[in-house]
Amino acid sequence: MAHDASATWNGFNYQGKVAIFHSLRVINQKLNEDPHFDFSRFELVLEHNEDFEIRDQNGPQSFHQVKAYNETSYSKFEEALLELAIEIKKHPGVKGYLHTWKAIDLPVGTSFESKIIESLREIIRNYDEALDKNVSVIAKSLTKAKDIPKKAKIIRRASIQPQTADGIKAFLEEAIEGDTKSTNRIERYKYPTELYCCDIEEINNLIPSELEVYYVKNGTNYTSSQVDKVVKFFLGKIDSHIIERHRSVNKGDPIPIKFDELLNIVNTDLEDMSDTYLANKFKDQFVSLLPLFCSDTELCSDNSLCDENKCNWHELTDYLCQLPPETLWDYYRGFSPHKKLTSKCNTDNAFEADIDSILHTLFPIFIC
Repeated sequence: MAHDASATWNGFNYQGKVAIFHSLRVINQKLNEDPHFDFSRFELVLEHNEDFEIRDQNGPQSFHQVKAYNETSYSKFEEALLELAIEIKKHPGVKGYLHTWKAIDLPVGTSFESKIIESLREIIRNYDEALDKNVSVIAKSLTKAKDIPKKAKIIRRASIQPQTADGIKAFLEEAIEGDTKSTNRIERYKYPTELYCCDIEEINNLIPSELEVYYVKNGTNYTSSQVDKVVKFFLGKIDSHIIERHRSVNKGDPIPIKFDELLNIVNTDLEDMSDTYLANKFKDQFVSLLPLFCSDTELCSDNSLCDENKCNWHELTDYLCQLPPETLWDYYRGFSPHKKLTSKCNTDNAFEADIDSILHTLFPIFIC
């Protein structure tokens, strides 16, 4: 296992939604090829080798890195791509995908693969040209020191064999031009919009769109309310999985989410209102407000501290994001007892989360 970042993301944020969308897209693509396709061996694995991966009976089918950076410079994604290049080098024939919030800027005449190759060669060159090999990224990855460059940490976590400087160098060289080279198997993920990027607003549209494709293909009658409820139950499924993953991070491999489980949610009639749906819907909205608060100087008067790692906001929000939807919803209901659930049959009336009170009263309490 290369690493585990389950504590820093949950099913309701960008990464979780991208994982849901891609899983639905795979389901629809397979059904296009074979209307009776058997999904019993397909599964979604969260935060094991990469942010998520798709597996079948033969092992990994694709690895995915998901980065919600509000930046476009290629250098911002170098480390994620190093992880992908190393991981898929270990799995011949498997592809790796980079999902980004914004499109990556590439110099005119420069390909995505050539930039990845350049990054790997820079690590090799750093080792070859170092007068003192011990100061190179490769050599530092073999130490037990904590204060080492991020790229050295990535190489260390990958446990490349043999665990020698020459062994790691040879591995990276083979990733560039060997029989199991990986640089030509890494792609920027292309969305149905024909773009190589997707922001949070667009992913929120793509998930229900993919669900509708499934329903139409299968001749299933559906309503917009049904689609919304399925989306929220998907988010709840991913979220509970991540919470459990965080609790058992040191207890072996993560338990995958079977595609059959996802299909069971898709094919269940969820028209009736439920407490679970309300909780999932609330957490989705709650999480979407977190970056809004932190980036607004009127709401968070001292957000400059974020850049200096002196603000406890991120630690607090990581904790809040790991709370089960029902716990977060119950807390909010206690905080806002004046809000009434007016109708069991009308979602818009039943769900009346007070956005202003969350932004202007509840969130500021957390940083006092």
